[in-house]
Amino acid sequence: MNIFKNKYFLLGNLMFLLLVIPLALFLLKNQTKTRGSAAPTTTLTFNPTTLATDQCTMTSQANLILDPGQNVVSTVDLTLKWDKSKFDITFSPGASFPQVLKGPDPLSDGLHITLNIGADVTKAIIAATTLGTITIRPTSPTTGSGTPINIDQVATKVYSLAQSDGATENVYNASGSNPLIVKIDPKVCAGAATPTPAPTAISNTSPRCLSLSSSASSGSAPLAITFTGIGNDTDGTINKATFNFGDGTVSDVTTGLGLASVSAQLAHTYTTGGNFSSTVTFTDNGSAISNACTQRVSISGGVSVTAVPTATVAPTATPTEIPTATPTIKQPGGVGSTFGIIGGIMISIIAGIFLLAL
Repeated sequence: MNIFKNKYFLLGNLMFLLLVIPLALFLLKNQTKTRGSAAPTTTLTFNPTTLATDQCTMTSQANLILDPGQNVVSTVDLTLKWDKSKFDITFSPGASFPQVLKGPDPLSDGLHITLNIGADVTKAIIAATTLGTITIRPTSPTTGSGTPINIDQVATKVYSLAQSDGATENVYNASGSNPLIVKIDPKVCAGAATPTPAPTAISNTSPRCLSLSSSASSGSAPLAITFTGIGNDTDGTINKATFNFGDGTVSDVTTGLGLASVSAQLAHTYTTGGNFSSTVTFTDNGSAISNACTQRVSISGGVSVTAVPTATVAPTATPTEIPTATPTIKQPGGVGSTFGIIGGIMISIIAGIFLLAL
């Protein structure tokens, strides 16, 4: 019997293939995935995990330990976060990571640094080692059980050279890592100098404006007037005189001042007419401002310009165009003359023919 013609044999083989092929593909896919995916077994832990200090201790230290697990670590991209209002830290790389690829870069709430084993791949980390040392400088007391230094689980990345790990795959196991708890106690340091009480503020007496005079009190615009202000200060010096000329112009004088008694001058030109109240005030070395002295000036009109009358030009009479007479050319002769000439010619021709006929 030919087995290839047996329908049961063919049906059994077909069902076998339908089961075996998907199973083989599933196993191959899992094997490929296992070979191409990194095993995240690297952890970062602090030693010690808690650190107690006080405001009088200048610095305290803790080590950050890297355990590669099943990985062969070459690079660590580390980000630490903490409350900078309580303390600040510096990070010193361990001997196993001699090359700093980036940083340390300060962040608003931490720091970032990237470490590498260097060019020698035989120095890749396969056992627990010190990634770096953290030095803590207290600035203010913490509350409760303390304040943590956290390893940023998202920003921190670890890269491995293991054959089963991808070159760009993160093998950091955040679940196996821990923060460092820092507790800073308030303390009055021995030998600390008793703070000297702040000196009682001495009140500043405002300067005084004694007078404001002007080189002229009236005139026609434009008019240049020189103003002179006199003032004094009983407990300091006058550093500035401020002139307000009443027409929207304000100017300061500082040159030649810096004395207890001053006389400040400034010239101003009024270009429009009106009654103006000019003032001066003085400012002393304590920023106190004096009373205002006033001087009134009266300016008449503006710059008078006599208008030159515009001569009225009489309209120029347009001459009436004299129509050009079209000459009538009398044509020589006329219709009658023309017929007379033609008739004469015809008679002459007929007469000649008649004569020839004779």
